Amino acid sequence: REFVSTPTLGSALYLLLLRFLAGQYEEVLRLAGSCMTDGTTTEAEALIFGQLQKLDDDRTPDAHACRLRLSLALHGTSFECKWDIFAELAQYFDKEPLISASCRLSPREQYRILTRRDALPPVLLARRRCLADLLGEEGG
Repeated sequence: REFVSTPTLGSALYLLLLRFLAGQYEEVLRLAGSCMTDGTTTEAEALIFGQLQKLDDDRTPDAHACRLRLSLALHGTSFECKWDIFAELAQYFDKEPLISASCRLSPREQYRILTRRDALPPVLLARRRCLADLLGEEGG
């Protein structure tokens, strides 16, 4: 087994991009937390992130989970994901039985995504209410 270090944001983003391209979704999720920044991004980092944005055509079940986790990890940073998070979530729920255990979103993560928008399709609204009850949240 090899050890790979990502000392900079740019190196973490690049490795994450390579892992995503290789279909190593569990590794993508491990790296997602390393890609947060509250500072300004460099041109190289923005370029790498731009390439990552183009991976929205990967329709495998675990890829949906990765995009959703990345959206959660990067929310509020200078990186904003351009894919439609609610379309990704709908695909995630449609393919949920096929998603690897290591890539599944927790009920809390699902709820965090569903609370980003008030107007939801009925099926997502019902899911949000169920998750609110499960998690003991008010106003689901």
